[in-house]
Amino acid sequence: MVTAGTRNYIATRAGPYAVYFNLIMNTGFSLVAALTLVMKKRIIILISLIFSLLPPGIYSQSAPPGQSGYWNLPTGSKIAYCYFKGREPRKPTPVIYLHGGPGGYVTPGDTAVFGRLADDGFDVYLYDQVGGGKSARLENIREYTVDRHVRDLEAIVELTGAAKVIIIGHSWGASLAPLYLAGHPGRVEKLIFSGPGGMVPKKFDLLVPAPDSVKLKNRERRRHSVTEYLDPAGLKRYNKICSRACSGLKAAADNEADSLLDCLMMNKSRIDAKDQGLAVTMKPGGHSGAYSNIRTGMFITRGKDRRKILSEMNIPVLILLGESDNLPWACVADYLHVFKNIKLTIIPGSGHSVFAFQPELCLKLAREFLSLPGSR
Repeated sequence: MVTAGTRNYIATRAGPYAVYFNLIMNTGFSLVAALTLVMKKRIIILISLIFSLLPPGIYSQSAPPGQSGYWNLPTGSKIAYCYFKGREPRKPTPVIYLHGGPGGYVTPGDTAVFGRLADDGFDVYLYDQVGGGKSARLENIREYTVDRHVRDLEAIVELTGAAKVIIIGHSWGASLAPLYLAGHPGRVEKLIFSGPGGMVPKKFDLLVPAPDSVKLKNRERRRHSVTEYLDPAGLKRYNKICSRACSGLKAAADNEADSLLDCLMMNKSRIDAKDQGLAVTMKPGGHSGAYSNIRTGMFITRGKDRRKILSEMNIPVLILLGESDNLPWACVADYLHVFKNIKLTIIPGSGHSVFAFQPELCLKLAREFLSLPGSR
């Protein structure tokens, strides 16, 4: 549901890219799948970004050794994963990490940080969601839906053989996790969300301000031309890819579409970090999944609203939010209003990807949270 306040906000900005640019690139949020019809030029632009697909940060640590491979899930998805076996005595509740996106992937920084939880006895699983990273792309792009990602997660939880799991979700991953929880309340011990993208279906006012009690910095969204993220030829090509994808058709091979989205997100992440006054080291070369990003994003405002079901649960939830994360506050407030056993911690010197900007602090906070008693 697009609120009147949001519609008025958009209406004040003229130009053929106003909706696309202001709602996607500056709020960093996928609204109505970020589907924008630029009727004047008869161009359809769709980029369903739930904030930052590619997390900027400083990845100075090397990943600990872990077992990697592929799962052939009963859903039909071929999923690339990395597994860290917990140190003995192992805990019965494994950790599953859900990356951002949709269409994102597990980064070297993710494995470097979360793999260390194995030292505490946790089995740790990180996986590239279908259509992104090293996981297989779907031949029929119409199959990229929110429900497909939920069903994949259901299958992965079953593969662990555990009675309960702990889920750590970043950005879009924090949108996906509550959907699983709503259907399987007895299978989740705890939740940790970093830079949470808001729950599905999206239906809140993006203009809701953060309360004065929450100390945030650099929240102003600076306006940039979309051509700062892709050159004119690349932008024109990606527009065509998005337009065809909206109809379930592929205008380009996965490699080409993925490379364009990688380039767009790399440039956007650099510019965002500079705007926020944050030090950042970007490593080139990603594995974004463009069609997963586009098609999944078309469904994030649809589906059954599970907020009431979630509000009746007593699952412990920890939110880690960067003080310079320019994620709309409404995304964070969504969780604070729904979950009754929830704690918000602001991370200094951090943007959207807190485990990338402040890995030691965030790992310490995560370990403290995981050491506390779980749900009852």
